[in-house]
Amino acid sequence: MNTYFAREQVCSVDEIHRLFREYMPEQPELLASNYLAYRSVYTRYSNATMLYGKRLHSVLIHQRGHEALKTLDEMLTTHLPRQTGSQPSVIVFCADAFTLSDYATLNNLVSSYPFPVVLQAGFGCVKGSELNGLRKLAINFPDGDTTLYPADADYKGGWCWIKEENSAPEVWLLLETTDRGSGTGHGRLSLRLSFADINLWCTLSGDFYPDTLNKHLLCEKVLVGMKDDRSGRGNILLVSSAGPIQQDTVCRQVNLFNMLRRQSELGVVLCHAAENPEISEALRHATGFFPLSTGDDRLFLCPKAQDFFLLRSSHIASVILTLAFDKTRNSFSLIDSFLYQRHAGQLLSLSKGIQMELDRMLSPLIPSTMYPMTSVGLTDLRQGILTGTIPYPENLVQYALNGTGSENNTEPDSLHYHRIALLRILQALSYLSGDVNISWQSDTSMTAHLSWEQSGGQKDGILGWDAQGMNYIQVQSRLLEWMRDGSWHPDLFVFALFEGHMPAGQNRVPLDLTRNDIVQPDEIPDSTVMPRISRRAWVVGLMDLVQNSMTSTTAADRTSFLKQIQGLKNG
Repeated sequence: MNTYFAREQVCSVDEIHRLFREYMPEQPELLASNYLAYRSVYTRYSNATMLYGKRLHSVLIHQRGHEALKTLDEMLTTHLPRQTGSQPSVIVFCADAFTLSDYATLNNLVSSYPFPVVLQAGFGCVKGSELNGLRKLAINFPDGDTTLYPADADYKGGWCWIKEENSAPEVWLLLETTDRGSGTGHGRLSLRLSFADINLWCTLSGDFYPDTLNKHLLCEKVLVGMKDDRSGRGNILLVSSAGPIQQDTVCRQVNLFNMLRRQSELGVVLCHAAENPEISEALRHATGFFPLSTGDDRLFLCPKAQDFFLLRSSHIASVILTLAFDKTRNSFSLIDSFLYQRHAGQLLSLSKGIQMELDRMLSPLIPSTMYPMTSVGLTDLRQGILTGTIPYPENLVQYALNGTGSENNTEPDSLHYHRIALLRILQALSYLSGDVNISWQSDTSMTAHLSWEQSGGQKDGILGWDAQGMNYIQVQSRLLEWMRDGSWHPDLFVFALFEGHMPAGQNRVPLDLTRNDIVQPDEIPDSTVMPRISRRAWVVGLMDLVQNSMTSTTAADRTSFLKQIQGLKNG
């Protein structure tokens, strides 16, 4: 390990006061005795680089135990080299992914990987005596090589492996530094990895959203570290998280760290695992990763949102995210993603552009034995996406409801069930996986639409819209208002649930917009670039679709109906 510059000068007390007055005016004046807390960071310096073309490859794996080790093995041997080549990568597990007994296996996997990698994983809660036993291993302790921890105290900790090119890996012990009171222990120093082009802050649950009064400590450490860094590198927080967490807690901490972007680039990559009852409904039904927009708690993907990338417990086993510096926003933008899910014992990549979590989204529904064809349709659709044989976009909803066979669901009392199921299917289908050019920020009654690559590179899209309480005329009016907004979008199919029925022959939103009708794009002030020749949308009534699926007696009837939908664009 080579030090490529002299260690930075730590800010003085007066400089820290000035920083906090500027960035955190609500923060009370620091006492001199607290000064040491804000400089309690151990920095591991290196002249190696972690970015490739200003891009950082991040892997999130939310699984635990044997499944986590199995996924890591397949990632390191197959998927990660295939997607990133020899470029450096960062891998983050949740805070209780492993136990101390998994150390040797993890160390062997990292040692066998031929390319640069940083791997962070938590081992949950252990006794101080167990931490002292780790001194027999080749592990670095930020608190010092001779520190002995009280044997009966409880500590929450983890490891961080750093493997640079042509070198053996280093292993560092991670401990939560937040004092949680009697009977618990805590580390003294936070760990920061300073590479030539980026700073990585290794963080565990309690330090990111602590339940103590001193809840800003990590944020203030990062702010002081930014000020100290004369190289002006970007900063990424790697957060290993687990246990109960509420959406408002996540949002509060993200907004806190967002304030620091005026000083330097900052992003947060968080891997969380919890049982469903332990987390809020809104967070459980979030996408596998998401940014949060300023002043808005909604969990959706939007190109102007603040970057905060998360993978929480779900049926998605892992995700590879490619993040890029965005100098204009002092943040990181998501430019690519690859999702992985286990299918028939294999770790398979989901088709790019789709985040598919039907199992999780539909788990609370009526048991599949009562409505077997819906279950068959979902199973077929999930398998099709995993194996790459995906239907045309106009068929997705119908395919999910009915499968590909000639059987038909004819239960006379299932209309209400299908109405609920269809909305949830649309919600699952409409999440994006990182194509920021075609996401749409709207109000809480709408979901982002699913893009679909058609022949010749042209993109169509699907929007699932729960417009209950609105009629078709109001739906059309809202679509026209959005189309005039100026945000680029592909030709759009809107599956909307509204009051009443679709007027015959009025599926197309009747407007071809010219340049003068469209607001100038925010990204290109005074732009003279022409938009697409037309910005078109077609509306399909969800209840018409559901009723057709219930009354069609053969697969040919349903195919005919789908052809009618596909023919709308030519009408």
